Amino acid sequence: MASAQRDLETILQAKQGYQHILDHLGLPVWPVTWADDIAIPWAALDSTELLQDLQDIAHSAHKTFSMRGLTLNFQKGKTSAVVNLAGPGAPAVRRQHVLHAAPGMDVSLCDGTTVFLSFVPIYKHLGVQCASSLGTEFEIRKRIGEARQAFVSMKRRIFINKRLRVRTRLQLVDSLVFSKLYFGLGGIPTVGERLMKQIVAFVSRVYRDILEQPLWGEAPMETEHFFMIHRLTHPRIRIARDRLLFASRLYRWGPTFVHEALSLEHKACKTFSWLSSLQDDLDWMRAARQRWMRCRGSHRTLAAWFFTLAHSGTAGSFQAPITRKRNGSGLSLAPTDLRPFGQDRVQVFAGPF
Repeated sequence: MASAQRDLETILQAKQGYQHILDHLGLPVWPVTWADDIAIPWAALDSTELLQDLQDIAHSAHKTFSMRGLTLNFQKGKTSAVVNLAGPGAPAVRRQHVLHAAPGMDVSLCDGTTVFLSFVPIYKHLGVQCASSLGTEFEIRKRIGEARQAFVSMKRRIFINKRLRVRTRLQLVDSLVFSKLYFGLGGIPTVGERLMKQIVAFVSRVYRDILEQPLWGEAPMETEHFFMIHRLTHPRIRIARDRLLFASRLYRWGPTFVHEALSLEHKACKTFSWLSSLQDDLDWMRAARQRWMRCRGSHRTLAAWFFTLAHSGTAGSFQAPITRKRNGSGLSLAPTDLRPFGQDRVQVFAGPF
């Protein structure tokens, strides 16, 4: 697979139109490979050129693997393309290849045969969905559905079983249900207001069923007040915490090309980039820390503050990610402006406190 990937990279680099786009963005060519699968990100200047490139890629990939005694399976669900048609000529191409019962196109292979390459709106691999809209709405809704199904399937036996302590049930719901919902959300930008309301509604409904606090009753309680009274972690805070932890690991051990890709994303779409979401979380942490310092005194360390902020009060102790370095310099929050990545990397928690 490694040799096949190198040959594919050479073929892709020979495509001048694609290489011009990558040079303009400052990105390298990198097919994503697994044990027996490969995904090729692609871009073109218009929809017609994109279809021609798909033909060439399918032809080259089939030839590359055939030379090594491997066969590409072009059946639906095995080999497919997730296309986002935009720009000049996109409506006509969309009507011809997408807006009918069998979206896709015929491609010619190196052995002279013709196969049908299916167009799909969503590609799923390793539990994550990649949508043609390039957004995360489908993935978030899928996560909510999977978490809801897991909760319903174990609700009577575990989560409303009064033979188990409430604390134990809250720990189990965090590991068995919310792990399906929150996994990987720290690696994407902040979700929109509508999706966040759906997440908050689902999480609060789960907690209310466990704590026997119905939404409607003689004394209804607002959602924000419900989380505060019972010392439960709000979903927005949980996602912000996961994003900060992910950023800490990414900046320490992440590959350089990921740093560069995040920096380019931030330059292209500052408001909706992952770095903008991280900056919002850091600003929120500073504001929350200042309020906490005014209430508790300035002698408290940032690590102790973060422990108090992140501790849910129901899911056991939380190990604070902000700790002192061995050399005694300590850690604190990053500067207000996130600098571009590269040789001068940004450290989210750097400097003494």
